[in-house]
Amino acid sequence: MHKTLLHVLLLQAISCLLAAAEEKVCGVGEQSIWQPLGITLYGRDSLLFADSRHQSIKVINLTSSTLDVHAGSGLKGVQDGPSKFASFSMPYSVAWNPATNLVVVADYGNACIRYITPDDKYTVTMWCGWPITSPTDLAISADGQDIYIADAMSHTILLFTRGDGFITNVAGKAGFPGFADGDSTSDARFHQPLGLALLQHKLYIADWRNNAIRILHTLDRVVTTLLGGKIKGFSDGLFASALISGPKMIRVVDPSAASPTLAISDSDNGAIRLLDLSTSATSTLLGDGTRAIAGQHNAE
Repeated sequence: MHKTLLHVLLLQAISCLLAAAEEKVCGVGEQSIWQPLGITLYGRDSLLFADSRHQSIKVINLTSSTLDVHAGSGLKGVQDGPSKFASFSMPYSVAWNPATNLVVVADYGNACIRYITPDDKYTVTMWCGWPITSPTDLAISADGQDIYIADAMSHTILLFTRGDGFITNVAGKAGFPGFADGDSTSDARFHQPLGLALLQHKLYIADWRNNAIRILHTLDRVVTTLLGGKIKGFSDGLFASALISGPKMIRVVDPSAASPTLAISDSDNGAIRLLDLSTSATSTLLGDGTRAIAGQHNAE
């Protein structure tokens, strides 16, 4: 397994996250963590994550084992400016684009998407308000121009295009939860989509309330179901019969691999599950299906 992603997965299951789930703070001062969410790779040897209750974005250097504030003063608000003095409100996730060094934040409490400049010096608001209501995760295209947004409480997937500055609904219907495949806007329905992972022309979606992993085919704008759907459970095997319960985060293990694997936080089962796209089968990396993963709050 890709070594850095393994750190990502383990980070979600160990002591600081267990403390966070009980509304405890792990660590002291700027070196503390309180409800970390939406972890992403950052460069060759670092991780970025939203330290949600501390209203900040933090970075872990895996080589030096250090933890620092990347952006956010720790005060709740929606202030742009120098990154260390900017403010967020319950940031839920963060995404990084290697080609542009663009860092984008899903600022859940402010219903905004914000970006941190490539030099890491400034935080700037890209979009606030409708149609964004509750952004929980982001996925950035390879060229850094398209930003997909999981908007959980409106049950939609949105697309912000940096070139023209427009935002559109590309899947689901706002205010209409459900479970249906088909044309992305007229037919497809989600029920609180939380996590996103973009691989070539497929956007993988952790459809939380539907206990499913869905796919938005970005070229023809059609939604299909990869596995799961409505029924909760815990079983590995082929996608057609595997069961998951409350998937929240989804990430590509190693995008450069010939046969990529997806990793999902199967939150209600307290497990990290792996989805092998070459064999269409699931396996369990961590957990046994007996309890919920700590450190992840619901989008409610």
